[in-house]
Amino acid sequence: MRTTTNVKVELDAGSKTFASGLLPDLIAALRHIRKGDLVAVTSGDPGIGPELETWCRFTRNTLVDTRNEEGLTRWVLRYGEAPENVGEDRPVGSRLWLYTNFDCNLSCDYCCVRSSPKAPRRPLGIERVRRIAIEAAELGVNEIFVTGGEPFMLADIGEIITACAAAAPTTVLTNGMLFAGSRLATLRSLSPERVTFQISLDSPTPELLESHRGMGTWARTW
Repeated sequence: MRTTTNVKVELDAGSKTFASGLLPDLIAALRHIRKGDLVAVTSGDPGIGPELETWCRFTRNTLVDTRNEEGLTRWVLRYGEAPENVGEDRPVGSRLWLYTNFDCNLSCDYCCVRSSPKAPRRPLGIERVRRIAIEAAELGVNEIFVTGGEPFMLADIGEIITACAAAAPTTVLTNGMLFAGSRLATLRSLSPERVTFQISLDSPTPELLESHRGMGTWARTW
């Protein structure tokens, strides 16, 4: 069964249920991890699901994912109760996300906005970004995220990032594959105190990343 969520412990239930030994195995697994870690339970018996949901509810653990594949079911739970104050230090409206464009040098099969080299650009444009940045500062936005598409497809991306960074600390999401020539010069001109780059690398090995992003993309990202 292909796993899709990274977990701390993988527990193969085999033929066990809560009535026949699964519960002690699950408790033993939790003793080897910390609060907040993820545990996966895999079984060919889908009837474990309701029992696992009930157990999580009573023990204040959280069932976060359920997947079915090749006759097996995989449940992922988070050990420990979620803190009640999640997000209180980041009120609604404190973050602003800007999709600067929708075209991209890649065609990743999981892209939520269907970006690709053939996608229409639909750019925000520098003048609009400048107006947005001014309004964002006035409204108390304290973080700006710039994404796409691939932002570095744009000739004026340096001006866009500079305008955003003048209003608030800015993070740029990029695949990192276009940093050469004039784009590299643009990159070096940006303020390291106000601009952070988040470069997507979906796997420590080429095989998994390239199955989604295309041949050669792993080495180009590095």
